[in-house]
Formats: sequence, structure tokens, C-alpha cells
Amino acid sequence: MLIAVASLRGSPGATTVALAAADLATANGYVIVVDADGDGSLLAHGYGQGLDGWARTDGADDPAVHGTARTSGAVVLAGPVLPVEMPPVVTAATGPLQRVSRAGVTVVVDCGRIGGPSAGLFHTADRRLLLVRDLPPHVESVTALLDGRNGVAEVLRVGPKGRLPDDPQTAELVMGDDCPPQMLRSSPLGRAIASVLADTGVEMPESDRPAWAEAQGAIA
Repeated sequence: MLIAVASLRGSPGATTVALAAADLATANGYVIVVDADGDGSLLAHGYGQGLDGWARTDGADDPAVHGTARTSGAVVLAGPVLPVEMPPVVTAATGPLQRVSRAGVTVVVDCGRIGGPSAGLFHTADRRLLLVRDLPPHVESVTALLDGRNGVAEVLRVGPKGRLPDDPQTAELVMGDDCPPQMLRSSPLGRAIASVLADTGVEMPESDRPAWAEAQGAIA
């Protein structure tokens, strides 16, 4: 499954939500979290810029070879720090990410602001989470950005799927990789994210999703 997280404006917490969702999903098997923010990868500073190297293998390598694993086991593949370098890397990584997500690997992508170089990943994702601080004032801008596409507009017409609490302590721990999944699940932020994902059909309980080697066999 491919879960895409995007925002209308900068700094609504998309990176934090993507990391937390990935940490929560590790109970289901192999998880990749991708920082493909068009404004440049924030996670690259702490996890390296592994997305480009992995994409160059066309997704054949275990992402852990190129990325860095979090405490939860989720593997971070971060794009370039420089915004100008992000588009070609995202283009090269899109196909491999879509393939592994169909093979049973959970892929969570921080797409940054909607309409950036990761727009294709966002619009083709199995589940799309659009983060906004104040919904009503942004409806017109969303319609303009979508340019006729109805994916997000449909979501807006039925209202928000959920509201994330102001939980700066957990958010800081998630960003610093100091929040074990068990602690995250019991936190206000973790419970809210799990609830939103469940409402969109993402199952968080343990299942028989394959490890990386098994997923590669399914792809082949």
C-alpha cells in the first residue's frame, strides 16, 4: 500500500505525520518512509539521501542498503536537500515505489506541498492524506491546484477525516526517533493518526505482510 501525505502550505506537520504513520505501520511488516518534499528533504540531514541510490537500482535493492532504519524498523529513504535536485529523483523513484507497494510493502511518502514534484505520487497513491490548518479558506486554492482532478476535492466535500491534536511532545519525539511504537500508539497524536488511517481503510493490526525478500519474490 502507498500512503501519501501532503499539505497545502508549508509546515503543517506532514513530515511528522508521515514518520508517525510509518512507525505505526511497522506492526504489519516492511515499511518504507520517503521524504520527497519538493522544498528539499528535511530528513536527509539525519538519515542521508538514500532515495536516489535506491531508485537507480530500479527498486531491486533492499531499501535498508541505501536508507536508514528508525527505531521502529521503518526504513527512511530521503531525497535531496536541494529543491532543484528533487524532481528527477522523484521521477526515477515513482515506478519502483509503486511496484513495491503493490507487492505488500507499506510505503509512506511525505510529498510536501501539493502540486510539487511528488504530485504524481500523491494522486496515484492508495490513500491520500491532505493536511490543512484551516480548511474553509483553502477550498478555492485546492480546486485551482487540482486543475480539474477530483481526488482531493471529493475528500473536501465530505469534510475532514479527522483532526490531529496539539501534541508537541510526541511530535518532537517522533522527529527525533525517540518515540517507540508502543509509546506512540498510546499518545494523543498516535491515536489520532491511527484513527484517521483506519477511517481511510488502512489496517494497523498485525498481519502477514511479507518481509522485503518475500516482497521481492512477489514482484518477480
